[in-house]
Parts: sequence; structure tokens; C-alpha cells
Amino acid sequence: MWRLSSATLRERKTSSTNRVGSTLKGKRFKHALALQLDYYMSPQFAGVASALVNDNYGTKGIDISFLPTCPVGHEQANVRKYQDANPDGVTMGTIEQNIFVPTLAANPGLKTTAVAS
Repeated sequence: MWRLSSATLRERKTSSTNRVGSTLKGKRFKHALALQLDYYMSPQFAGVASALVNDNYGTKGIDISFLPTCPVGHEQANVRKYQDANPDGVTMGTIEQNIFVPTLAANPGLKTTAVAS
């Protein structure tokens, strides 16, 4: 799993305080979120990338991490396995509907729910 940390975020000048600082320095996270992408970080996930760069998750107290990229059709199993191992956090994933439905039908024990946005 790769995790975004202050070392991977660029230092940036904040206009409101006119000083340079790490966007994660001194944050206390209230919520853990693990995200399984169904593909590599790409323009498809521009909203997620923008929120990371602008520290939108951190300012809301969300500690976001990413599960490793996996073969097509394994997303739901990865989400279920990670959630079972980390019940105090939230685990979400992205997947194409033509993969989600047959995978869940073949393995209802995955107990995953589809949400469209």
C-alpha cells in the first residue's frame, strides 16, 4: 500500500499566512480511509488527486491511504479483506459495474455495496 505523507506532498506557500509549511504537519486524524482504485492514479481520478494536493482530506481529519493496484476483478476482494482487517476505518473502492455485479453474484460473501456518483 502506498501512503501520502508530508514527505510526498510538495511544500507550498500558503497565501493566508504567507509562510511555507508541510500540508500535513501537525494534523490529528480522526478518520482512516483506505481507497482501492481500479486503475493507476490517472486523470480518471482527478478529483481524488486534486483533493490530495490541496489537503482537503487532511483538513477534514481524514487520513487517506491507497491499497495496491490489483488485477481486474480483484478489487472487491481486496476491499473486503482490508476492511475485515481494519474494522475501525472505512475502506472504499472503485470498480466498473460490469465487473462488480458478476463478481458479487459469484461471491456474495464479499458483502460489498455499489454506490454511483
